[in-house]
Amino acid sequence: MNGNPFDDTLEDLYSRGMEAALMLKDGSRLTGRIKRFDGYVVFLENGVEMMVYRHSILKLSEASAEIAQTEPRPAPGPGTAPPSKPRPKTPPRPKRPPRREQSPSVRQKEPGAVSQMGEELLKWLKNQKGNE
Repeated sequence: MNGNPFDDTLEDLYSRGMEAALMLKDGSRLTGRIKRFDGYVVFLENGVEMMVYRHSILKLSEASAEIAQTEPRPAPGPGTAPPSKPRPKTPPRPKRPPRREQSPSVRQKEPGAVSQMGEELLKWLKNQKGNE
């Protein structure tokens, strides 16, 4: 066996020729004999051959009276959404206090003024142009 419970169950059902019951993530239930399988898909036969992606399988078991339904659930029609859970009420956010006037060190300087770092950058640029 492969050491993976899912693969082990598939191999067991395939080798014994037993009917398998698959429950898919969307709630559909399928039954049939496993024709073949690989790492990505399972081929199931129940009058017609179906290919089911393994990542969509939620539950795999031997078919029993409990899971004998072969018809998938009808997909919800367009515009119908599953019922949503009510959102818990949250308290309103407190209002922000009015802005205070900024300190002189944070205030924007007059247009054209250059900070100390900007002056150093301009000196460096002039020096680089002179070295070309």
